[in-house]
Amino acid sequence: MQAGFLMYVPVYRNGHPHATPPERRANLLGWAYSPFRMDDLMFGILGERRRDLELEIFDGEDLSPETLMHDSGDNLGVAQGVGGLYHSSQKLDIFGHRWTVVLRSLQPFEASLDTRLARSIQAAGVLTSVLLALLVWQLANSRVQFALALEMARELRISEERWKFALQGAGEGVWDWNIQTGEAMYSRRWKEMWGYAEHEIGNFSEEWARRVHPEDMPRVMAELQTHLDGQKVSAAVEFRMLCKDGCWRWTLGRGMVVRRDAAGQPLRLVGTNSDISERKARDEALKRSNAELEQFNYAIAHDMRQPLRMISSYLQLLEMSLADSLDAEQSECLNFAIDGAKRLDQMLVGLLAFARVGRNGAVAPSSSRAALEEALHFVQSAVAEAHASIRVEGDWPRIAVQHDETLRLLQNLISNAVKFRIPERTPEVRITGTTIDTEWRLVVADNGVGILPEQLGRLFQVFQRLQSRAHYEGTGIGLALCRKIAESHGGRIWAESAGEGLGSCFHVILPLAVDAAPAGGDIVDGSGYAHFRLESSR
Repeated sequence: MQAGFLMYVPVYRNGHPHATPPERRANLLGWAYSPFRMDDLMFGILGERRRDLELEIFDGEDLSPETLMHDSGDNLGVAQGVGGLYHSSQKLDIFGHRWTVVLRSLQPFEASLDTRLARSIQAAGVLTSVLLALLVWQLANSRVQFALALEMARELRISEERWKFALQGAGEGVWDWNIQTGEAMYSRRWKEMWGYAEHEIGNFSEEWARRVHPEDMPRVMAELQTHLDGQKVSAAVEFRMLCKDGCWRWTLGRGMVVRRDAAGQPLRLVGTNSDISERKARDEALKRSNAELEQFNYAIAHDMRQPLRMISSYLQLLEMSLADSLDAEQSECLNFAIDGAKRLDQMLVGLLAFARVGRNGAVAPSSSRAALEEALHFVQSAVAEAHASIRVEGDWPRIAVQHDETLRLLQNLISNAVKFRIPERTPEVRITGTTIDTEWRLVVADNGVGILPEQLGRLFQVFQRLQSRAHYEGTGIGLALCRKIAESHGGRIWAESAGEGLGSCFHVILPLAVDAAPAGGDIVDGSGYAHFRLESSR
C-alpha cells in the first residue's frame, strides 16, 4: 500500500469575485480533487531509484514512520536511527502545506568519495536542489493540468446545463438504450410524460416496448430497423404510448445510433420523446371539420342547386308563356331574374370545385405537355373566336400533380389570358415552361387589359372581380381556384403587371416528378385549328 495525498481545488461561479473569505463562501460551487500516490509520483519525476542515495519525504516536520510518505531506499532511514555519513533536509511548502524532504548518503556513495570532500558535498547539495526543483516543477505542472481539467469540466457542465434547459423547454423526455445488454436509461421527464414516478420504471428496454400501442408497434419497429440498418440518418415516428392511468397519448419518437462496432453493428441508441397529443387532437378536429365541409358541399351541389334549377326553369317557362303580353320593361326584369339564377348556380358549382381541390385523387407523375394539349383543346373555340395567337415554348417535363386539377389550372389561366383582352388588339398569349432544380415554372403572359399594381393583392381571393361583369363574364372564383390548386401541390402562384392596358404575366411553381424529362413547344393560331409544332426555345 502506498502513501499519498488528495489535492482539492475550489470551483467558483464564473465571473464572480472570490478575493475574500465571504466572497469565496458565497460564490463557491464545489470542489474538484485529484489523488496522488507518492511512490508513483516520485518515480515519474526521478525514474529508477538510485542505490547510493536515499530520498525521504515526510508530512509536516515530524520525522517518524507515521508521517513518512516516500522512501526511495530499502530501509527506513531516520525512523530506524540510521543517519548516513552525509545528509541534507529541506522544508518545502506546497499550497500552504509543509513537507520535509531528506536526502542521505548510503554506503556505496560514501565508499566512492575521494579526498575532495568539499566538492563531493557540493555535488550532493546540487543534487538535492535539483531533486527539489524537479519535485516543485512536477507539482506546479500538475496544478496547470488540474486547472485545465477544471476548465474542461466547467465547459462540460455549462454544455450539459444548456442541453438540459433545451430539453426541458421543449418538454421532451430522453432515453439511452444499450442495444447489446438491453439496458436503458429514461430521464425523469420521460417518466413524468406517462404519469410515472422516478422509481416506477426500471432501466431496461422492455419498459418502453410494453407501453407501445400494439397497432403502432409494427410501424415503429420498421422505422427503427431502417435506421439501425443504416438506410436512414435517424429514426422518427409517431405512435401511441400507454400511460399509468390507462389512457393512450400520442408521442413523436426520435432516435439516432451514436456508437457502432468495427463491423458497423449498432451498439447504442439515444433519442427523445415529445408529447404530441394536443396536436393530434387538433388534427382530428380539423379532419372532422373537413368532413363537415364535405357534407356541406354535397348539400350545395344537390340540395341547394335543385330548387335553384326549378326557379330558373319556371322563370323560363313563364317567359315563354307570357312572351306576347309582356312589355319591354317586364321582359327585362324577367331576364334579370333568369340571369341571376343561372349566375348563382355557376357560383355554387365554382364553390364546389374550390372545396374539392386536393380531394380529387392521389398525386402522381403526370405529363405537363399532355395536360397543356388537353387544356388547349378545351379553350380552342374561345381562341378561334378571339383570333388569338398562342405560343408555347420551353420545358414540359413530367410533374408530380393530380392531373385533373392541373388541367383545370391551365385551362383557367389560358382562358383568362384570351378573355381579358383589349377589343382593338389581337390577343397574344405566350406559355412557357422552365425547369429549375426540383421545380417546374409555368408562365402565362398576355397583352390584354393588365392589372393595377395595387389590385394584385385581391387577385386570388374568392369572389373578387377586378373587371366589370358588363364587359367580362365570370364568377370571381377562377384565380382563387388556381391558387388553391398550386398550394395543394406544395407550389405557389403570383401575378405581375405594369398596369392597365399593359398585359399580365402569371407564374406558377409546381414540383417535378422524379423521372421528369423535358419536351418541346407548340404554336396555336386563331383559325380555330390548333397547329402543334415542336420547337426549341434554347
